[in-house]
Amino acid sequence: MNTTSTDARRPQLPMGALMLNGLGCLFLGLGAVGLLNPQALPPLAPPGVHWALIATGALMDIAGTLQIVLALRARR
Repeated sequence: MNTTSTDARRPQLPMGALMLNGLGCLFLGLGAVGLLNPQALPPLAPPGVHWALIATGALMDIAGTLQIVLALRARR
């Protein structure tokens, strides 16, 4: 099977946007785990750290998604 023709049509996404999106999802998940199970957080974590993780993760996830969408739209 020759995959050269199909790989050439597949858009290449910016690696930074994918990493930003992935880290945003990770932080969002860590914040949700800390919110639902506060005993899972490290003992020295400040009381509101889960909200900071959720907010940071959401912003990173939105920024990464927007970069991906703009990169795909620019290639049309």
